[in-house]
Amino acid sequence: MKNTLKRGLSGVLAILMLAGCAMTTSAHSGRTDSRGGHKDNKNASGLGYYHYHCGGYPAHLHTNGVCPYKNNSYADTSSSAGSSSSAWTSQTAVTTTQTQPTTRQQDDGVIGSVVTTDIKAYINGAEIPAYNVDGNMVIIAADLRSYGFDVVYDNNARTSSVSLSANGGTWDPVINTLGDGLEIGTKVMNVYETDITMVVGGTPVTGYNVEGKMAFRFAELAVFGSYYYDNENRSTNLRIW
Repeated sequence: MKNTLKRGLSGVLAILMLAGCAMTTSAHSGRTDSRGGHKDNKNASGLGYYHYHCGGYPAHLHTNGVCPYKNNSYADTSSSAGSSSSAWTSQTAVTTTQTQPTTRQQDDGVIGSVVTTDIKAYINGAEIPAYNVDGNMVIIAADLRSYGFDVVYDNNARTSSVSLSANGGTWDPVINTLGDGLEIGTKVMNVYETDITMVVGGTPVTGYNVEGKMAFRFAELAVFGSYYYDNENRSTNLRIW
């Protein structure tokens, strides 16, 4: 009788332990960093190389730096004292709210910084948002869709390719206020690790992952036209053929 009772209790305990493990597994989506996210180098989630699980929610992205599960109120608690969360503020045909730079831990995949610059970039006379990364003027590949270019991302090949649109594309210059009111050289965004290759005009070039968006040196667009620097007006210029 005692042996039968012991076996029964052991069976119940085993079931409870398995149920506890199942609950833990379903509630936790992998080890997260100080921002509530983690790397996904194989893009198993389909959201890119990095996504969030903050608050225990399913894998998601922070569009414009805002968590969709926190009523647009998620703030980066890893920033240094006196700093608020940084957000990507470049948008098409609208101005955006100025945010302050933030500091994140190096073990989050941060490999560099984006800082403000007084140099402007223009394509056929229309300004395109440009940023300073390690002394290089860089632009966001996706922004080029508003300047007559096609930008195609191939997840299987892990490439982001830029080419001139065959039909002239769309011209709808992007308005950006990210660096307004800040001193030159102020950090405004991070550069992260990436396994995606930038391809411009069929040629691989150095790419940068800027807050989840692929960027590259503005000068690489010289393959599409005439590129020159105007020191007097502090501008870099591209005239498309």
